[in-house]
Amino acid sequence: MDSFQSNHLQLSLAQFGYTNPFFTVNVITIVNTWVVLFLIWLTGYYIRSTLFRYKSPPIIIHTLVTCGEFFVHACTQALGYLSFTHCMFITALFMFIMLCNTIAVIPWLEEPTVDFNTTLCLSIISFTYIQAATIYEHGIAAYINGFLQPFFLMLPITIIGRLTSIFSMAVRLCGNIFSGAIISSLCLMLMKKSLLFELVGILPNMILILFFVLFEGILQAYIFTILSLTFLAMAVKAEGH
Repeated sequence: MDSFQSNHLQLSLAQFGYTNPFFTVNVITIVNTWVVLFLIWLTGYYIRSTLFRYKSPPIIIHTLVTCGEFFVHACTQALGYLSFTHCMFITALFMFIMLCNTIAVIPWLEEPTVDFNTTLCLSIISFTYIQAATIYEHGIAAYINGFLQPFFLMLPITIIGRLTSIFSMAVRLCGNIFSGAIISSLCLMLMKKSLLFELVGILPNMILILFFVLFEGILQAYIFTILSLTFLAMAVKAEGH
């Protein structure tokens, strides 16, 4: 059932007549994504089994409390009220994307978000959640009426505008993470050219990894999450008027 390409380890259904690239799956992306999910589960297990049963280091408690307060404040400020459901979604979205963007610090792993399919799925999930939350908040009639404002001729433009946000967010996230991965790979290739480059380039390469993997990864996760929260707040508030 599977046919692999030598460089990218891809799984396709070409022998069954499905030749479109849509039916080709990058196995590396799937493996790295499951590693991210496992790390999230491991973190949650540690927090549940250790933080509230035993005496944890103050730095861990302070970090968790600070992160929790940040997302609670961000959701409250954007929405005008505190919604536990929305806050948990935004927090989970940030954690998943942040780990996907920074998992390359672990040897032999790659960022799942360098694959456009991953960022597109994240954008679709965010878009779907926003539409579902809007319908739940104001009802289907107000939701449909929002497409017709200020007059019914705006319907096609409104639909295109909302769908375009899916691709714009996906391309922005994938493009930034992919460019950082390319620059890091080029620097590593340059270092391997000679022993001198390897010795001299250790510190600059570490700085580049810290910037393009950690700083850039966390920054892009923050931008994607805040954009999702902004679109959610705008949609929830707008449909009610």
